[in-house]
Amino acid sequence: MNNGKTQRMPSSFQSQKNPAMDPIASVLHTYPSRPAAAAAILSGAHVYSNSSGIPFSRTLLWKTSLLQIDTHRSSSDESSLYFDLLPLRQHRDKFTKLNTNIGIPWHLLPKDSIYYVPLHVENNTRVDVEEDLANLNIDMNNKVNTKVKLKQETVSSSDDPLSSDSKKKSESDLDVLLMIIADVERLFPEHPQMFIESKEDKVQMIEILYRYAKWINDSRGAEGKKQLGYVQGMHELCGVIYAVLKIELVDNKKKEDIDEKFAKNTAPDGGEDITDLTTDTSKNTNLDSGRTDSSVTYKIDEKLEMQIREFLDKNFFAHDVFAMFKQLMSPIIDKYFTASGIVRESIVFDLKLHHLDPGDAKHPGLAAALKESQIESQLWLTRWFRMILTREVGLAYAVRVWDGLIAYACAGAMADTVTNGHDVSVLLPYVIVLLILRVRSILLKSLVPCLKKAFDEENEIDDDTEALSLLLHYPSHNKTSSFSRSASANSDSDSENERQPIMMYRKTRDKKNSINPHKSQLTKALEIPKLPSAVDLFSDAAHICGLTDSELTQIGPSLIEKYSNGDIYEALAVYDKNKPTAPFIDGVLKHTKAWRISTATNKETKIKSEKKVFPTALDSNRTRLELRLQERVQNRLRDRSHGSLNG
Repeated sequence: MNNGKTQRMPSSFQSQKNPAMDPIASVLHTYPSRPAAAAAILSGAHVYSNSSGIPFSRTLLWKTSLLQIDTHRSSSDESSLYFDLLPLRQHRDKFTKLNTNIGIPWHLLPKDSIYYVPLHVENNTRVDVEEDLANLNIDMNNKVNTKVKLKQETVSSSDDPLSSDSKKKSESDLDVLLMIIADVERLFPEHPQMFIESKEDKVQMIEILYRYAKWINDSRGAEGKKQLGYVQGMHELCGVIYAVLKIELVDNKKKEDIDEKFAKNTAPDGGEDITDLTTDTSKNTNLDSGRTDSSVTYKIDEKLEMQIREFLDKNFFAHDVFAMFKQLMSPIIDKYFTASGIVRESIVFDLKLHHLDPGDAKHPGLAAALKESQIESQLWLTRWFRMILTREVGLAYAVRVWDGLIAYACAGAMADTVTNGHDVSVLLPYVIVLLILRVRSILLKSLVPCLKKAFDEENEIDDDTEALSLLLHYPSHNKTSSFSRSASANSDSDSENERQPIMMYRKTRDKKNSINPHKSQLTKALEIPKLPSAVDLFSDAAHICGLTDSELTQIGPSLIEKYSNGDIYEALAVYDKNKPTAPFIDGVLKHTKAWRISTATNKETKIKSEKKVFPTALDSNRTRLELRLQERVQNRLRDRSHGSLNG
């Protein structure tokens, strides 16, 4: 009995020295129910409650949420907790059968492939036989030499190994396998130790993905849906789950440590397989695995210890990865991995973004500006949706966002655990909306005419292409926009410009603008802010998820202020109100690109002008009209100069 006081774990437990055990025990006693633990994640308790010393177990959060594993208190002793591991055992049992029935056609690969295995060669992890040998009925009473009259039966083309249909099936299986191998070979290149440098991990990932592709086709076919099989992008989602689960494993080498029904052969030597995800989770999520302070450790009875061991059992690592990946994909496969689904989700996304940032006719919001420039959302949203941000913000940050997505799906499942138990797509669109607001100023400046004019854009590069490129290559690091293209010739030296009155005027004008505080404020709006904390991001996303369209419009300005460097339209209004009246020459210069003279040609131009070469020799791109305008501008400047001297 605990008697309300925290106690140290028994020495038998501590002697295991497994850093994955302590966090789970502490979290279970602090948040005894699955929804309570998920709600704590959404509130940031795992980040901000450092004084309480409560560690964080990502495996516990993800596995219990996706597989809907609950915890209960003992009716006789409220301080005693135990897992309801029935769902976990059922998932593992299903994968065991699937593993037997679906073999990997390694023998179809080229013989020089590192993954090639001859047909009929079997081992514990790589089986090439497509039959379920356990289901074969062998009559031990039959004698080998007994004559049996064979019954003539017609073999269907699908079962005939010499038929063309069977050959097509083998080619199809090989194509799927080759596609998966190609994707896994380059999975997470920024963390090569995870897969690229580990053949064992790559083989296991390939097997999981291949079996999922075969299983999902059979499952969808039974439901009358179009078969999908393997789709590029699935490997990254499965890879994230694989990498996270591998961090917290227990190597149960003794069969009696777990239920005999699920006991397997002793795992290979090597102890615990704790893989570094190369994230800063210890700083951001308080993952304090080795803490044994009395304030955070609890008495664990033998039953709970055995349950935690079964929960983290390394022998069922592939089983759990497959089950969690299958559950993750279940609600999103039709939304994000079909063309029609992407179109529907993109329309919904556009509506949410429009209500959050409606704008007006002169100052359009972001959704309207993108639509006006014919940048369709599905062109760039497809990867955001399918990869669940892993490509856009990097693996370390994306994993922390996944915490919120999974926790929200779980915490929101208290009323309906059937339909909302593991749907990460509920919160994902709102997370993406907030991340897009972070680059709102840059996008609008590339698309909206009044902002182009304010920054003296010359449209030498397709601004629509710039905007789309930014959406496809989201800046995850903090940096200032490099998209501003000034029309001034600041590269010209003073000595070179002494006889170039137009260039001198440009330089003087740009110098005045550079010290204009309102111009500086406008330029500052283009600076991309740092990424928000993951907790703030999914907390804000959870807040706006349930808002009506009108409520989104009301809260929009505050979110734009928070995630951008202020509203660029407000900075533009202040600048327009306080900027000096543009003289006549600005109107002329704005429409003449050809007067820009590069540094490399200034000296040559000066020599030619001294020799009185015809003006057309200065620049072949200049027209007669431009030369006349240049002469008029020079005369106007000369008249002003004489007037000031006479005055």
